[in-house]
Amino acid sequence: MKAALLTALAVFASLCQAAPVDLLVSDGVTNAVRRYDGTTGQYLGIFASGGGLDTPAGLTYGPDGNLYVVSKWTHSVLRYDGTTGAFIDIFAAGPALGEWEELAFGPDGNLYVGGYGINRVFRYNGSTGAFIDEFVSAGSGGLLTTRCFTFGPDGNLYVGTRGTEDKILRYDGVSGAFLDTFVAPGSGGLVDPLAMSFGPDGYLYVSNRYGENVLRYNGATGEFMDVFAAGTGSHPWGIDFSPNGSLYVSVHNLDKVLQYDATTGAFISEFIAPGCGGLDQPSHLLVTPEPATVFLFGIGALVIRKRTRT
Repeated sequence: MKAALLTALAVFASLCQAAPVDLLVSDGVTNAVRRYDGTTGQYLGIFASGGGLDTPAGLTYGPDGNLYVVSKWTHSVLRYDGTTGAFIDIFAAGPALGEWEELAFGPDGNLYVGGYGINRVFRYNGSTGAFIDEFVSAGSGGLLTTRCFTFGPDGNLYVGTRGTEDKILRYDGVSGAFLDTFVAPGSGGLVDPLAMSFGPDGYLYVSNRYGENVLRYNGATGEFMDVFAAGTGSHPWGIDFSPNGSLYVSVHNLDKVLQYDATTGAFISEFIAPGCGGLDQPSHLLVTPEPATVFLFGIGALVIRKRTRT
């Protein structure tokens, strides 16, 4: 276990020093995923579109190296070539329930999907796109709507929800069983979590829609730590970390992306200016290549293997 962990850390370090970084942004009005230089913010063009994409939301790269994009109003996940952005296929589709918004590949290699107005998490085969099950069953643990989710370094699933209470719930990464309320209702001023990510430091970062900020929580206990990034403006949504030491935050209602220091939370710049390249109502962000995701896949897989053997 220790040797495998050290190997994973070495891979992570090498990925952080790898080739140039791009920033992909879901454009909710023009039905496209736009690409920007991850160092300068320069607009590089539309990376992915077509195939019936209707209001793109969550973005992630799969184990096959291709880009997977949630199509909110067709209730599907579309797959695009990870290098060229060319449309490949409709990878997974499901019930016309709520607003499909979030997706993630789990440590087991399968695809997980949820969204606003959906009080469960769907699981699909990560190779074929075939429906497997409701990994988190309807209403489990008091889940009202799957606003956002992510797998943590411990291999478990963390889900941000809102409704009568705004909180983050934790579910077993193997069985989907409810474990606990990881972040207490309203902790730190949480009102409508739209995206979250475990940072390179292991803490949990959450974009707080109505607080107009990014909150930070202890990654082990869920205790509120601080308002990490303030002054985002109306409707902060997507967040992602870059190997260059930055935290990027998309601001949905202001059509821009802000840059903060990933260590201190200090504001650096208006990284993508309002409307740059035609950007209109941005939501989810994806830094690519994204070493943190690869790292978590490796750690999560190790955790799951250890747990299933005991």
